[in-house]
Amino acid sequence: MSYLSTSAGDLNNLGYFPTLAALEAAYPVGVVGAFAIVGSTNTIWTWDEATSDWVNTGNAPPGSAGPTGPTGPASTVAGPTGPTGPAGTGATGPTGADSTVAGPTGPTGPAGPTGPTGPTGPASTVAGPTGPTGPAGPTGPTGPASTVAGPTGPTGPASTVAGPTGPTGPTGPTGPVSTVPGPTGPTGSTGPTGAAAPTRGAVNAQTGTTYTLVIGDEYLDGVRMTNASANTLTIPPNSAVAFPVGTKVFITQGGAGSTTIAAGAGVTINAPSTVTLAIGEQHESRVCQKTGTDTWLLI
Repeated sequence: MSYLSTSAGDLNNLGYFPTLAALEAAYPVGVVGAFAIVGSTNTIWTWDEATSDWVNTGNAPPGSAGPTGPTGPASTVAGPTGPTGPAGTGATGPTGADSTVAGPTGPTGPAGPTGPTGPTGPASTVAGPTGPTGPAGPTGPTGPASTVAGPTGPTGPASTVAGPTGPTGPTGPTGPVSTVPGPTGPTGSTGPTGAAAPTRGAVNAQTGTTYTLVIGDEYLDGVRMTNASANTLTIPPNSAVAFPVGTKVFITQGGAGSTTIAAGAGVTINAPSTVTLAIGEQHESRVCQKTGTDTWLLI
């Protein structure tokens, strides 16, 4: 495996290894410039100091060097100039003479730490100039209200421009009832004439089997139920028909059918024990009188 060396006695050439594992087992830690051929990849691996690991260069290993051929004739064409090599470091020359031209001033360095305060000098006997007034401090808390009224300032001239009217204040509490009658107000206009009351002597004749009293029945000479079959007359609640208290309605059974007086929802009908809600004979009558909001007396 002598073909692995790049030069005679190259100590960086570690030789041939069939696998990367074999290389890492033999040289777990390499040195800068060390390299080896790994047979499984057929490439050259080098030691990378930055990652401390073996790195595949991807370059195939060179073959065995053949014998040197005869030297050919010198070329008459100049080849391209090769890259410039690294600059060599020569010995430092002697220091030149001092420049007579001042160079630009460099940037000011950071301020150093403040030194300790020196001792206080004697008090000055000359007053220094007054410094500028500082900004006003925040307003202090409001003091307690004064108990002494200050003098009233002079009255300003009367304004010639009327200001806007302010909003109406809330209504004050109602005052006590006056003990002195106020003046009589003017007489109001006369209202419209009401409808004429039913004419006395008329009879409300009902031919059906049911009837409920209505306003106006109290002005008639009676409600006459004339059906030949049993029939019912109902006294309605005050919420439905508001008869005045004291109203009287005359009820007559005018036909062969028995007439029964019934109480509407919430209505109470009071009657003596000798008077029944059912009228038993044709041409027999009852009188109903309203004695309360929903209370009637049957006689």
